[in-house]
Amino acid sequence: GMRLNLRSTQEHIDNLEHKMLLIRKFIEKELGIRHKFNWNKRDHLVSLLHNHLKLPSLYSTPKGGPATDKKALAEYHQMYNSKLLNALMKGRKLETELRYVSSYKLWADDEGYIHSNTNVTGTRETRQSSTNPNQQNITGKLKELFQPPPGSVWVDIDFVNIELRLWAFSIGNPELIDAFSRGISVHEMIMETLYPREYKQYKSNPNEMLKKLYRSIKAGNFAIIYGATEKKADETYGYKGATAKIYARFPGVAEFTQSLIKQCEENRVYLQRHAVMTLGGYLLDVPVDEPFKACNYYIQGSAGIVTTRAMIAVTNNERFIDSESKLVAQVHDSLKPQIPIHKGLEKTIQSILYSMETCATDIFGPTPVSYELITHPDDRGNKEIPF
Repeated sequence: GMRLNLRSTQEHIDNLEHKMLLIRKFIEKELGIRHKFNWNKRDHLVSLLHNHLKLPSLYSTPKGGPATDKKALAEYHQMYNSKLLNALMKGRKLETELRYVSSYKLWADDEGYIHSNTNVTGTRETRQSSTNPNQQNITGKLKELFQPPPGSVWVDIDFVNIELRLWAFSIGNPELIDAFSRGISVHEMIMETLYPREYKQYKSNPNEMLKKLYRSIKAGNFAIIYGATEKKADETYGYKGATAKIYARFPGVAEFTQSLIKQCEENRVYLQRHAVMTLGGYLLDVPVDEPFKACNYYIQGSAGIVTTRAMIAVTNNERFIDSESKLVAQVHDSLKPQIPIHKGLEKTIQSILYSMETCATDIFGPTPVSYELITHPDDRGNKEIPF
């Protein structure tokens, strides 16, 4: 299991609760109310949105009332610049984080270890899932609450752009494939195609507005990768005709999506399953009324197959076995081996990295990785640990 730093976790919980209290007090003052504001209660949200801020009711519930679900709140937040909306969304986000962190502490044993249940067929796209607690949400800042036991290191290994790489190589477009071999950003290539003037400014002086544009380009790229319609992708990119420019610049992109939809129809006839086949030959059923999801399932399913192969390759690695290492976590497209500190630690780490980078050469190609070394404070300064 993964070892939770119980002291840091409690400090983080206290900090989150304090921040949430301040945000709630701010909202209550702005609304002029004396009762406790609840950002999960529908009538409180309706009052904030439509009575206090006077926002038009743009989204409705099935019964016709004003919608206050997660999607509606996100849309209002994006459309209207308001300190109250900013505070509301921040408070809800902190509450979600608090729920995650509290669950880690609840499931930790006396020594701080959590032992999640790993479900090897936990998602429909072949990725593993976990419960009690869910380790798949241990990302970003939350990872800092965990640390290896004294005498061992963690190597947090992540595939580099695995989904984007799978997409480019599956399309077979030479320019996209060459970009990966030369270390060129595909996202920047597409930004240059759609916004050439802004791209030059972004490369020389990436201010906040240009960074926001770059993020929207990335979102548009993944919309295409996951099979979004041309209209939907254009909305994400920022103007009509953007997707058509990408299709013209990179032949095969539009055809690839259509080929997967066609594959589903053919499998429905011949195999009696409306399904798409991932790399490695795994069939994933695609909803008949949502054929565009074939692209999403293919990419995420293939990434899941590669990650599964990586887990097998790492746990079968001779240096991993000989050093009595353990695989303590798998989150999305990353693995976290726990390796005892020993003479030759650096060679063990490099050997494990190589196992991941070559785990799918027979069905795809090399899968580059990045990694971060995590140590226990007591072991910092140990000469056997490579930095």
